[in-house]
Amino acid sequence: MKMRCKISVGVFAILMIITLSVASPNYFLPMICSIAIHEFGHVLMAKVSRIQLRELKLGIFGAALSPQNYLYSYKKEILLCLGGPLANFLSAFAVSAFFDTEPMEYFKMSSFALGALNLLPISGFDGGRIFSAFLSMLFSPR
Repeated sequence: MKMRCKISVGVFAILMIITLSVASPNYFLPMICSIAIHEFGHVLMAKVSRIQLRELKLGIFGAALSPQNYLYSYKKEILLCLGGPLANFLSAFAVSAFFDTEPMEYFKMSSFALGALNLLPISGFDGGRIFSAFLSMLFSPR
């Protein structure tokens, strides 16, 4: 079964407004690329973990992957959540190693910041899901 992708136009409008009001316009495209790489990391980790995805939604308050079946292991949940930040860190490292231009600096900073921010143990972030799955793995009766 193919995965559907839903994108809210408001996502790009809000990102553009925030980026233009807080930083230079040079951050908008690198931030969009960082977000795309982050979500691709989750999708790739789902493929590696053999989790079938039904839908990817990009909305105003972030993105959400909907798996076909929610009965997968805590280990797979942790791996799935690590996929996005890992993709951000790897892409920031690759850019650092191979490119030394100003636009790539913006990409490197936004990609690293997005990966680090998503690892915070806050509900709704990848880090919050990792923390929850880890605690469930430790204290679950399964």
